[in-house]
Amino acid sequence: MSVVVVTGSAGLIGAETVRFFAGKGYQVVGVDNDMRKSFFGKAASTDWSRRQLEQSVARYQHRSIDIRDADAIDSLFQEFGRDIRAVIHTAAQPSHDWAARDPHTDFTVNANGTLNLLEATRKFAPLASFIFTSTNKVYGDNPMPCLWSNSNHAGKSTVAIPTLNMASTNRCRSTKPNTRCSASPNLPRTRWCRNMVATLA
Repeated sequence: MSVVVVTGSAGLIGAETVRFFAGKGYQVVGVDNDMRKSFFGKAASTDWSRRQLEQSVARYQHRSIDIRDADAIDSLFQEFGRDIRAVIHTAAQPSHDWAARDPHTDFTVNANGTLNLLEATRKFAPLASFIFTSTNKVYGDNPMPCLWSNSNHAGKSTVAIPTLNMASTNRCRSTKPNTRCSASPNLPRTRWCRNMVATLA
């Protein structure tokens, strides 16, 4: 049994991710405790989306777990172990305005929650791919320029992306043309690289 774990599974990106991987034949385990309702009020609840997934996606099972609960996350990952092929982490507190009002909760969800997931993956599913998603609501619509280094690797200049904190890295736009993301060498050339290092093509 090949399993994909999707956090924030009842959210917009999470729910589409569930449908995509279930459609590819994976068993999908969704992790979502509808904290969006706590963040933004009853009207923002994703409960309707969870129910829709449970009713319409045969390969989906839901777990109402808070990603800040390390023991619960460990238990989930231990249950499926090396059957977990990928972890798609979309759960977050996404609003910078909300973060200013309650930075402690914001940090524990976004940073500590992400650490719990990374550590559980390391311990129980070390061969799984881990995909972390973010949002421009945190950083705004104007990405900062890439910081090009003077180092050279295999004849190619490298660009470093500034790390904002342990849970997320900023996106950046290259000021030089014809760059490509080194972590995805088969993608078309682009001036944009997210959460990775770019190289001059």
